[in-house]
Amino acid sequence: MNLTSQTTSPWLVPLGKHHQENKLSLFCFPPAGAGSLFFRDWPATIPDSINLWAVRFPGRENRIKEPLITRWGDLIEPLVQEIYPYSQSPFVFFGHSLGSVVSLEVAHQLGDRFGCFPQCLVVSGRKPPHIPCDHRDSQASDEDLIEELRADGGTPEAVLQEPELMSIILPIYRADLQLHEEYEYVSEKSLPCPILALGGEADEGVSLEELREWEKYTQRGFKLRSFPGGHMYLTEEKERFAVIKSLVEFMRI
Repeated sequence: MNLTSQTTSPWLVPLGKHHQENKLSLFCFPPAGAGSLFFRDWPATIPDSINLWAVRFPGRENRIKEPLITRWGDLIEPLVQEIYPYSQSPFVFFGHSLGSVVSLEVAHQLGDRFGCFPQCLVVSGRKPPHIPCDHRDSQASDEDLIEELRADGGTPEAVLQEPELMSIILPIYRADLQLHEEYEYVSEKSLPCPILALGGEADEGVSLEELREWEKYTQRGFKLRSFPGGHMYLTEEKERFAVIKSLVEFMRI
């Protein structure tokens, strides 16, 4: 692995300590409205033998001056190009909510074009593509979007009540909701890698029965795990620890 490349890609943020001798990379795809900081607490729990990466889309964090992406082709193509150099060694994808379908699309593209599939795909808090989502309206009022974020949990109330911060967050959230609205799954092939589906037991937008439908997207093993909490269940320390434990165990199958 080229250590220099770890710090030059705007799309991939290395979290924790990376070691050239490590043979497994874990790429984490954030939910709508979030960036690489969504996974900032993960290095404390991830084994040192795994190189942890967080995906960062344009228009947030240190890419705040870049245009936000609302077209899938503009999102998937650069991610495929950035992740491909690391796909010659074993790698795993984890995605939460919007990140689940982004990771699914990148997995298909890497496999179809280069024959490189993840060792496993871990999806969280998102219905599989063949089940219609109750899409939120990217054109809704600021007040309505703030209420949606509040209901999901995961965003501190102090942030939700700070107009200056929300003036930054809401355009990002709207752009990501537009991606949700325009998403169309076109692949007719299931993945040749196992899938682990995770979800919050109190997530009103995604039932455990719907999460189980992810089994249709793999030719290999499938497992479903649920945790206390709602849509953003994994932002709680106890649940985050349990999620990472389940993820690490599944990566070893």
